[in-house]
Amino acid sequence: MTGGCCHLAAFLIEEEVYCTFGSGSYRVTTQPNAPTECLAQKASVPLQSFAFEIQMTITSGYSGGLLFGSMQGVRYRFYVDHNGYYTLFHHTPTQGEPIVCDTSANIVCLSSVFKTGYDQTNTLGVIVQGSQIDLYINQNLVFHTSSNDLPNSGTVGVLAVNYNGGSVVAFNDAKLWVLS
Repeated sequence: MTGGCCHLAAFLIEEEVYCTFGSGSYRVTTQPNAPTECLAQKASVPLQSFAFEIQMTITSGYSGGLLFGSMQGVRYRFYVDHNGYYTLFHHTPTQGEPIVCDTSANIVCLSSVFKTGYDQTNTLGVIVQGSQIDLYINQNLVFHTSSNDLPNSGTVGVLAVNYNGGSVVAFNDAKLWVLS
């Protein structure tokens, strides 16, 4: 792997309200009843060959995660909630839908390696090589899928989600690699 980036300030932006640096972390606060995405504005990522890893701590609310893709086109959101349930959502400019994560047609799966509850730090990761997408929780492969519609380049970011109020999710130690 080449091109690691290990400091959040190197590529994530700070917005006045929802995406901020504070208390030693990059903190994402949800908008009322809507997910909040905080994107890497200074990084153009070759989406056919990269790895992205970040530590996530849900301090309140429902879930957090990472995202990758083109913000005007196809993108993916990897969510994990405070109970360890995760899913991968595929978004196009006109719709978003979950990718079924097991043979019983569940859209969410439970991770046994996720440290559940609030104020628990977990490491989320994604590795994309060609059309292959691998998702990791705490360095354990939890899901594999393929996609033929990933754009050639785009961005990465983090997100917080809540369905009934607000969430606060803290992120640390971001690492981004371009794979050879």
